[in-house]
Order: sequence, then structure tokens, then C-alpha cells
Amino acid sequence: MASLPAANLLSKETSPYLLKHKDNPVHWRAWSAEALADAKADGKPIYLSSGYASCHWCSTMERESFQDAETAALLNANFVCIKVDKEERPDIDLVYQSALQGMGQSGGWPLNMFLTPEAEPYAGGTYFPKEERPDLGRRAFKAVLNDVLAAYNEKRDQVDGNVRTLRLALTNAWSNDRRIEGTLSPAALEQAGRRICQQMDVFSGGMLGQPKFANVALMDALWRASQRSGAPQFQRAVELQLATMCQGGIYDHLGGGFHRYSVDEFWMVPHFEKVLSDNALMIELLTTVWQETRNPLYKSRIEETIGWAQREMLTPDGAFASALDAETDGVEGAKYSWTAAEIQQVLSADDAKLFRAVYDVRDDGNWNGRNVLHRLRAVPVDPAAEGKLNGMRQKLAEARSRRAHPARDDKVLADWNGMMIRALTHAAEAFNRLDWQAMAVRAFWFVAERMAKGNRLTHSFRAGQPGDLAFLDDYAWMIRAALTLHETTGDKRYLALAQSWTGELDSDFWDPVNGGYAVTAASADPLFVRPRHATDGATVSGNAISAMNLANLFYLTGEQHYRDRTNALIQSFSRDALANISAHGGLYNALDTLYRAIQIVIVGERQTPDTNAMRDVLRRSSMPTRMMLITPATNTLHATHPAYGKPQLQGRATVYVCNATTCSNPITDPNQLELGLKTRAVNQPQTR
Repeated sequence: MASLPAANLLSKETSPYLLKHKDNPVHWRAWSAEALADAKADGKPIYLSSGYASCHWCSTMERESFQDAETAALLNANFVCIKVDKEERPDIDLVYQSALQGMGQSGGWPLNMFLTPEAEPYAGGTYFPKEERPDLGRRAFKAVLNDVLAAYNEKRDQVDGNVRTLRLALTNAWSNDRRIEGTLSPAALEQAGRRICQQMDVFSGGMLGQPKFANVALMDALWRASQRSGAPQFQRAVELQLATMCQGGIYDHLGGGFHRYSVDEFWMVPHFEKVLSDNALMIELLTTVWQETRNPLYKSRIEETIGWAQREMLTPDGAFASALDAETDGVEGAKYSWTAAEIQQVLSADDAKLFRAVYDVRDDGNWNGRNVLHRLRAVPVDPAAEGKLNGMRQKLAEARSRRAHPARDDKVLADWNGMMIRALTHAAEAFNRLDWQAMAVRAFWFVAERMAKGNRLTHSFRAGQPGDLAFLDDYAWMIRAALTLHETTGDKRYLALAQSWTGELDSDFWDPVNGGYAVTAASADPLFVRPRHATDGATVSGNAISAMNLANLFYLTGEQHYRDRTNALIQSFSRDALANISAHGGLYNALDTLYRAIQIVIVGERQTPDTNAMRDVLRRSSMPTRMMLITPATNTLHATHPAYGKPQLQGRATVYVCNATTCSNPITDPNQLELGLKTRAVNQPQTR
């Protein structure tokens, strides 16, 4: 029998979430080979608790149970207690979240799982209160602990049966062949667009029901369907969600940035944490839609959200921190909500009257006795009053800045930084903001240089220390960031890194039997089951982003193996994509990119006025499948590129709009290019 440490061992960790628990009386350990070996040697079941620093219910359970001496004594005497930061180890969280769902329960955080000494799951749940909560349908945590312990000690056959059932279910989901006969065709894109649109809330936008998440992959799919078909239903669905989110309480009207999700169906009351990845994806989507609609609301939200990221999320090294807590001093939303009296203390009587009417500030509050600021009531406001409201927001933001701040999880994650780098670069090009591009470049090189071990990336970085080796999403999003920077700057170092990192994915993540990339590297320590999927979650799946990257690499380089790998990757999850369209929006978007890529080649010097005039046209054009190539001569393109060898006319920037194997006639007039793009006379993709 092992001699388990009679102490909490989290003080030497770097994760803010783990450090938050370092003074608990629970004898916490981080996930490690040593902890798992001790569990096996001692024969004790494992209590696995997974969460993240900005999670409200994680903090609630920590206060109620993990600081409680009696609960800690029960845990310490009977379990090996392992604490996981789900953002630091998304692979562990994914495996055991999926196991919980395999038990017929909904996933979420905090995740509480009970494992055999071999780390095999047999019971679990999410938030457990200290005392029974019939109103929530939740049993007391200590009662749950006693039950699962009794099951392990007295009903081992049943426990072993549960383990076998879960292993089989996860193996079927992740390790078996997920391919259909034949291939996913362009017709599947049209079917997917209609099916997704049918699930939209026609009153408030977003998916039907509550809570409501941004589901950016699905909004991207609908926007692409609008671009393909011209059917107004798709664009209306996207714009309804974006407008409602931008005016709802899910948006921080004083400080910028979007909260995690809305707990109601109207986008009014948020779960107040702010997460880097959510905001990066929203910046990218809003920019893409703004390029066509020119909606000033979207422009404001893009600028304000980037301002928030620059002001509150940048680390001293130029990378981006992960999240801001939902709580301040243990109170959810304390930073962001207001009473009517607090508003009236800051604003004059006339200003407060106008502000309260526009932002739905009530004497008795619109949420738990306080007010979440929102503009969903659509109170008419003329331009002069709107200008006054801007000044009021600044005054309130200044007053709010003197409140206690929510805790910031300042660890740097490669995948989430890749998302923000991609979003900033996309927005920088659309709005011609070199300062945003500079932010993206600095963050990129921090990840590429400080978070690398040789040719390999690491997933996280904090307190001067890189973490463990990267996961699929880290490579996928950093490759996407590199390709976007290569497109906008012309710097070939980005393309070289994209190709190098793709090589790492191919060598250490690709499943040679069933295809697709696994979430974890083959060289990593094994888990209960090795996850491999293309399902979108809070972010777009790593396999979907990888398929887009591979398609772009094929068009950039002409190397057929990238095209073959793209086809194989999409095909690897084709059965799942057809069976559950709404969970695979990202994969359908990758299919759209593969079949409908538009390559716009500008023959000219990158910084000349005539080249910039052509780029200005593209800045006003929303084309999700577009790739822009700027080259002084087309003989620098790969030899199979359809624009290879085509001339520059009259020494002026000359544009060729190419799809499949054909290109448009040369265009030297920006107005002609804009007209052609708007009427789709020069950008009709051809399926091949």
C-alpha cells in the first residue's frame, strides 16, 4: 500500500485555478503519473474534480465543500483527490465529461467524477451543494460521497460493468470508423444550411431554448449559406442573433466584450465570466458580416471588444490571458450590475432618466434586485441623445473602474491566442488598422517562440513556464493564425511555420486506421480512451479548423497531399456530420472552403496606392472562402496555380479572381472589381 501525502500539494502549480485550491483542507494533487500510480498502489478510488478559474459554480463548490473540514476529512480518508484545470488539461476534461454524458447526465462545471484506481470512470455529476437542494434537484455532496464509496466497496461487479459500458461507448464514438461510403458533396452544404436555419429562434436569434451560446460555427455556416444562395432567410437569422447579442445583457455596454453565455432565451442575463476564446470568435464573425452590411453597431462592438482585450487581457509579454471571473468577492455579476440609486449617484437627474429608460434600469432591478444593462427594449433614440448616452457610459465606466475587479486567469493558452490572433488580423485587414495587426503579430511570436519546445508547441504558459505539449486545437488555431498573417503581411515565415506545425499534426496526431486527428498526441501519456472527434463545442473543433487549414495550404502551395489529407479528414467524420448537423457546423464550413475557395491574386507591389485601392475593395467584400495573394509577378506562384504566368497590365495593380482551375479576365480598375464581386460576375466558384 502506498503512503499517500497527507497534505495539499497544489502550492507549486502554476494554474490560477489550482492555486485557488491550494489552501483547502482537501489533500489535492494535480493530475500526474505519480498520482495515478499512488492510487493503483493504495487501491483507493479517485475523486477527480475539474473546473476553471472563472467558473461561478466551481467557486461556489469550493467555498461550500472544499473549505469544509468535515467534507475534506471524508475525501482524504477514502479517495485520492485530483484537481484538474480544464483549460490547462482539456483532454482530461473531455474524456470524463463524455463519460458523464455516457451515464445519461448533462455535462458542465464543476465536473465531479469518481474513478477506479485505474482512472476508469464509474460515477459522477456536476455541481453538488453542501446541503441537499430540492429546488435544484441536487443531493448533498457528502451523501453522494458515501454512496459512491459504498458502491465501489460493496458493488464492485456493478462498478466494473459501468466501466466496461462506458469504455465501449467512448470507443465506438472515438476509435471506430466514422466514415460513410462515398463523400460529402456540395449538396450536403445546402441541406445543412436549411437544417440549421430551421433550429433558429425567430424572435431573439440563436438556437431555440435556453441557455443561449453564440454558436459561432453555426452562424458562420448560415452566413456562408447566404453567400452561396442569396436566400434572405440565412442572412436574417445571422443578423438577428448578432443584433440581439450586441444589444443584450450578454454584452458589456460599459467596458466592451461579451460574457460567456445567456441564462435566458432573450440574451438579457449573462453568466458573467468573460472568456478570450468567445470574444475572439465574435470579433471574427462580426467583422465578416460587417464587411457586407456595414452595420455601425457591429463596427462599434468590434472596436469596443478589441479595446477590452487590449486593456484587460494583454499580458506584459504581449500575449492574451484566458478569462475574467464571473464573481467579484464571491458575488456573481457584482462588477457589472447596478441599482437605480448607483446610476443616479453618477449621472445628473435628466441623464439618469434617459439612461434608465434606454438600458432598462428599474427601481426593483431586472435581475436579482439589481440591473443588467441592456438595450433590448429598442427605445427610440435620436443621434443627439445617442451622443449624450456615450458620455454617460464613459462616466459610469469610470465609476465602475473603482469597484473591486474580478480575478483574471492570466495563463496564456496557445489555441485561444491563435483564435484572437486570427480575429485581430482579420479585423485589422477589414478596417485597415495596423495597430491591431501589430498586436496580433506580437502575440503570435510570443506563442511561436516562448511556448515552443523545439518544433513542437506547448499548450499553456504562466509564471515564466511553458506547460505540457500541445493538443490538436493548439496546432489548428496557430496554423490558422499563421496563414492569416501570411495572407495579410506576405511574410513567408508564417507559411513555413504553418507547414511545419501541420507536419507535427500529421506525424503525431493522425489516426492511420480511421483517419482524422486525435485530440492528443500519440506520444502523450495515455488516457482512459484517446479522444478523436469533429464536434464543435464552445469553440470550433480542431479537426474542422485543420481541414480549413489543409485546404488553404493546398491552394497556396499546389501540393496534392494537402488536398488528399483535407478530403480524408472531412470524410473521417462524415457519418457524424450527417447524423448531427448542428454539432458539426465547423466541418461543413471546412467543406465549403474546400469546394468554394476563391483566390484573389493581386499582381503588384504590396504597399503601392493602386494595390491598396484593390485591397480596399476586398475590405468591403464579405467572402468567407476568400484567399488573397499579393505578388509582384505571377511566376512566383506555384506552377499549377490558375493565375501562374498571367501578366500585370500597364504597370498597374492587376487582379485575377480565380476559382478551381480558371481565373477572371485581368482587372485593373477597383470599381470594376467591386462591381464584379457585388454582382458575382467574377467570383462564382466551380465545384471540382
